[in-house]
Amino acid sequence: FVFLWRNPLAIIASIVETWTDRKFNLAHNQIDLFDGLSNLIAAYEKYADKSCVIHYETLLVSPESELRRMFDYLEMPFDVSLLSTFGDVQLQGKLGDKTGIHQYKSVNQEPLTKWKHTLDNPVRKAWCRRYLKWIGKERLAVMGYSLEKLLIELDASPSNLRMVGPDLIRIIYGNASNLLGTKLIFN
Repeated sequence: FVFLWRNPLAIIASIVETWTDRKFNLAHNQIDLFDGLSNLIAAYEKYADKSCVIHYETLLVSPESELRRMFDYLEMPFDVSLLSTFGDVQLQGKLGDKTGIHQYKSVNQEPLTKWKHTLDNPVRKAWCRRYLKWIGKERLAVMGYSLEKLLIELDASPSNLRMVGPDLIRIIYGNASNLLGTKLIFN
């Protein structure tokens, strides 16, 4: 088993940038953000002794050593050319990163801080604070992250009032939609 963990704040920003047209509309991603994460943590805890853990952030900083470590775990030969040709792979299907594949042709460290510009208003930050607290200190530690450090980093990131009103409305509509079990339409 290979588990790829990523900063939850970067995941939220990625969802906003990739799947919601940069709008803070996470109502349709509840299963990924909550059930999916809980299931991944439970699976990792069950199979930790048989697993290889890769942290997305470390992969971006040291791609060759992280990929070598993963390939060693998988008992597969590592070809260093993978570092420069991974962008040539065409994946089929509707899931996956439909934006990053066009933005980056090679391993790039921009995503390490890019989330700060997406989650840059008080409404988004408040939602993220609640989400991090929901994940909790213990589960974040299982993933290799510190609740305290993530909260400090979130609070220290730049802030503005851009999109505050629309974000509040989308959160209200999303919560109502989830509560009613329907898909209310609001873009």
